[in-house]
Amino acid sequence: MMRPTRAGLAVAAGVIAIALSGCGGSSKTSSSNSGAAGSAPSTSSTAPSSGSTSSSGGVGSGRATAALTVRPTTASPTTAVHFSFVAPATSGRFGSTASAYTLSVIGPPRSGCVATASHTLPAIAKGQQVNAVLDPGQLGGHWCGGTYTARVDELARPICPTGEACPQFVRIMATVGPATFRVTG
Repeated sequence: MMRPTRAGLAVAAGVIAIALSGCGGSSKTSSSNSGAAGSAPSTSSTAPSSGSTSSSGGVGSGRATAALTVRPTTASPTTAVHFSFVAPATSGRFGSTASAYTLSVIGPPRSGCVATASHTLPAIAKGQQVNAVLDPGQLGGHWCGGTYTARVDELARPICPTGEACPQFVRIMATVGPATFRVTG
């Protein structure tokens, strides 16, 4: 029996977030933890500060991947973690298809802390510097101790008129990252 990888689970969390938004629906933010539900993670347009690290990799549909930067690379259980990347393509609605970028993180699954989180980002233009923040307090808890893996997937899904049958699929168009951060304390 094959066990899912952390990266695979992060993609699955992002796919679920997009799928739950439904045909023609709006983007949703979702998080998974064993604490109480919190408010949505935030995105901003400020440039990342020095002291961050980045990595690139992943597989897309012919699109080059980009680097995902995470700071800090070592965090406490209550630290807000900042992510940034340059969008490889424009997201939004294109005819009968909608695309969106989803930031997903996955870490150690322990009771009482945030082990996974997924955040669908607003529409983004190609080449735009994108910054997002995941604050465990806003996700209803704190980070678990250990290593987290983060990645951003550009996901595409069909848009269907209300009342018509809608194929339920999500396609990964591009991947940004992965990058990691470690939680100590």
